[in-house]
Amino acid sequence: MLSNLLPRLLYYRQNRLGNGNGYIEEGYVIEHPVGTEPASQPKPTPRPRIGPPWVIAALLAFYFVCVALMATQTGCNNDYSGFFMPSARFVLAGKPLDMYQVRAQGNIVYPNANGPVSEFAIAGVLYVGRALGLQHVNPICVVSDPYPLPQDSIPLHIWVIMLFAIVPLAIGAEILRLADRWQPEPFTGWQRLLVWALLLFNPPLWDGMIFYGHYEQPLAIWLGLLGVRFFQSERYALSGALLSLSVLSRASSAFIIIPLAIILLLDRRWWGALRLGVALAVVTGALLLPFYLHDKADLLYSLSGFRQFLGIGDGSFWTFFRGTVYEKSVQSWDSTVGLLLSGVFSLALILIGRVRRGDAALYAVIAVSVICFPLSIKAIWGYYFADPLIWVLAWLVTRPVVRERVWEPLFMVIVFTVLMVLTEYRINVAQPGPLAKGLTRTLVLLESGTEAVVLLLCVVLLGVGLAYNRRNLYPQEQATAPPVATSEDMVGKLPPILAR
Repeated sequence: MLSNLLPRLLYYRQNRLGNGNGYIEEGYVIEHPVGTEPASQPKPTPRPRIGPPWVIAALLAFYFVCVALMATQTGCNNDYSGFFMPSARFVLAGKPLDMYQVRAQGNIVYPNANGPVSEFAIAGVLYVGRALGLQHVNPICVVSDPYPLPQDSIPLHIWVIMLFAIVPLAIGAEILRLADRWQPEPFTGWQRLLVWALLLFNPPLWDGMIFYGHYEQPLAIWLGLLGVRFFQSERYALSGALLSLSVLSRASSAFIIIPLAIILLLDRRWWGALRLGVALAVVTGALLLPFYLHDKADLLYSLSGFRQFLGIGDGSFWTFFRGTVYEKSVQSWDSTVGLLLSGVFSLALILIGRVRRGDAALYAVIAVSVICFPLSIKAIWGYYFADPLIWVLAWLVTRPVVRERVWEPLFMVIVFTVLMVLTEYRINVAQPGPLAKGLTRTLVLLESGTEAVVLLLCVVLLGVGLAYNRRNLYPQEQATAPPVATSEDMVGKLPPILAR
């Protein structure tokens, strides 16, 4: 029994010599059983088009027409008007280092919590729109804040939305690249069209862009996808730089980094971990240092410090503490709990699925980590479900069985869309702020509990999917021990994984 067990314990260790036929660990060569080689080195395949050029042009035209029609429903008072545009106006006024002085109108506690990367992107788009004079086109938005360049209008909002609507196309191209890499045969025809449709007509993403004005969200997701792609190709410095830009676009992107760090530590890739960490630190430091030197207090408060002063809202399990003696004690725990949950869930799924750096299953682990943000945050908004949905779809399109199980990505889109609708319904029924009473409070608790349970079930489903996926990759693993390392080879010494 020992002769069978010890080679299996060594089986997880990755071959650094690169012949693709086995693993090497300090002199012990562990080969894969025949027919059970992992799919961590997929063969490159040509990337087919959706169809003739006129079909592609028609699809793009339909997409942008839909975006334009939806953009007309945007309002003058949303997160873009309250936080992101005022900060971008500081950039346009030649005072970019003052952007973190912005506070929500009527709420001196709530700042602009996004990093400077997204603000510079918004400022660039806003500059062109203002140069076209769109800020003077009716209907005009009346701006009462004290920040520079206050002119605003709905057409200017539509312009910004239309420009940032290009970013979901980049997200779709990146995820189709994943599908082409991992599928035995590339998607063609209606299959490719369906993937594009699920990614582009994504209700939570549109909710964030159109109604809340979170144009930084697709930008952060796209930068995160690029960072993970280069991480898997062992270009750790470039990956760290892109992940830093993602975090400095939207702080919740930090949940992407946690599974990657765990993978590197489990594989003992110290040099890779160092390069990734240094790149993250250097790019983040270089972009934030000028703000730190100019306005340290506002920077620290905006990017992290303000959260401890926010009260508990609705939509998560924290809601059950509202109105109790524990409310003040736990209101600052959400970020810590979220990061801890991300670390625990990521480690569990990596071990369950034996996920390695080059596996497509890494995207499922990242999806679980990203789910921990809406699961642990003190108040949930509908657009929070866009990030986990995109990462879940990124993993699902890599699975060969998805051709026979088209319902899987459709089901996940429906699940996160329903969560978004429930959230928006709750926000309309119980306005954020005062504690609801009576029947309204009961509805809030039911909705909050439902969302927490559904998100946990999504984590469980992804874990089961990873375990099942690994079982299919290694169908003979339970019956066939690796043949090269034998008990005679190990007489008198322990394998390194046990000796350490």
